[in-house]
Amino acid sequence: MRPHGIRSVTGPDRRPGRVGTVAALRRGLPTAVLLGAAGAAATPHPWPPDGAATGDRATRTADVAGQEVAADPVPPAGAGDGPAPKAALRAQRLAGWTLLSGDDAGDHWRAWGGTTLASSGWQVADGVLTPAPAGAAQRSDLVSRAHWPAFDLRFHAAVGPGGNSGVFYRVDDLTGPPGAPAWMRGPEFQVLDDVGHGFPPDGPAAAGALYDIIPPPADKWRAPLHAFDRGRIVLDATGRAEHWLNGRRLLSVDLEAPAFRGAVAASKFRSAEGFAAPGPGRIALQDHGPAVRFRSIFIRMPADLPAWLRAEARGGAGGPGLPAGPPVTPRFLLLGGTRMTEAIGPGTPGAASLGEDVCWLGTPDATIPQLLARLSAPEGPLILPATAVVDAGAMDRASGRTIDEIVRGVAELVVEITIAAPACRVIVHPPAADDDRLRAAIAMLHEPPRVIVVDLLPGHQGEGAAGRLGPAWAGMLHALAAPPTERVTSDPAR
Repeated sequence: MRPHGIRSVTGPDRRPGRVGTVAALRRGLPTAVLLGAAGAAATPHPWPPDGAATGDRATRTADVAGQEVAADPVPPAGAGDGPAPKAALRAQRLAGWTLLSGDDAGDHWRAWGGTTLASSGWQVADGVLTPAPAGAAQRSDLVSRAHWPAFDLRFHAAVGPGGNSGVFYRVDDLTGPPGAPAWMRGPEFQVLDDVGHGFPPDGPAAAGALYDIIPPPADKWRAPLHAFDRGRIVLDATGRAEHWLNGRRLLSVDLEAPAFRGAVAASKFRSAEGFAAPGPGRIALQDHGPAVRFRSIFIRMPADLPAWLRAEARGGAGGPGLPAGPPVTPRFLLLGGTRMTEAIGPGTPGAASLGEDVCWLGTPDATIPQLLARLSAPEGPLILPATAVVDAGAMDRASGRTIDEIVRGVAELVVEITIAAPACRVIVHPPAADDDRLRAAIAMLHEPPRVIVVDLLPGHQGEGAAGRLGPAWAGMLHALAAPPTERVTSDPAR
């Protein structure tokens, strides 16, 4: 195939971004970006569906990135399942997300009852937040400087043996009873080593519970010790809260309902003044010992999601999804419409060239909201690919969406993937060549090595070109993909 020319654009930071074919990108990017130098990509989150138990908790270990990691409270450097982002991608910023765990964490957090992050004893390194070590003179919970009336909070949390922590919401140390600790002020998403504490997985103090009030289901999925679980808390403007763990919604409760207030009255918080009071509140992270780490903490207001995406994405999958089950870690996740279906859809020569380690969520008539619904279904598995491929906006453009709406929709797809899987590389195939304004807008998302905008079908190849060039598509994707990685064995005991 004749190399296609590079298109240069100027991004928000005024540095040039590049859009072109693989050949063009090879001229403009380091080899490590295209072919994956050793160690360039970390292990995706580790749940093969056929994972086996790892033995007794006192002696079990996790194979992380090919190394044996002992089950002790402090993991070795580099243990885990992918790098923590130090700065939000353009797509994440465009979609309204604020990263709370980057290098500027001190601008977002302070000690409970204090004024600085340093006075809390918490440490921030490489995008990971950890409480003060045992015996430290200064230690406290961590509380956000900002407060929110409603929010969508995403975070990754990892615990060692006996680890115990939590994420509080609707709390405030500047109002209410003086000196009251965070755990007496509002609901807690429990972060815990259930086995280490001898708790059943569906107990009111188990991981993912609304602590001491609403338990999670027993069949929740957990990462091994030291690896990161994906947590999510959604609080809407009406007071309804949801807890999610590893892509599955565990519980949904109306914090204003008499039933919830009755449950509080029957809990250890019965005498807690102003517990979960309505109105704007802060987020807090609990210091209950050093055997916990947080990373990839993102937050945004639910209203930041456009109405058309919010309504349509919740309207049903509208096509093939995945059955409920453990998280899946394919090498390729394919999110696309007509062109991608013709080129590398199931049963095509392109699909055969791509290989079997593929998760396909596309249909010929797929729209961005439908793809979002399939990617983040409340009862479906969490999808953590090494490489995701997004075919941008073909059906949405045909249905009358504006350029701004389509770019925002593509950004939402990128965000859903990259917040859950920080090591994932996203390849965005721009719209048809005759839609230059939309192509230029999509190009602004180009931010290698994590997001690459590249034309997989350059020029006007004629009707049916995608099908004929399917094997070539597959070859390009293999060249641009993140390298295959080891996967950590799941731990059903947790």
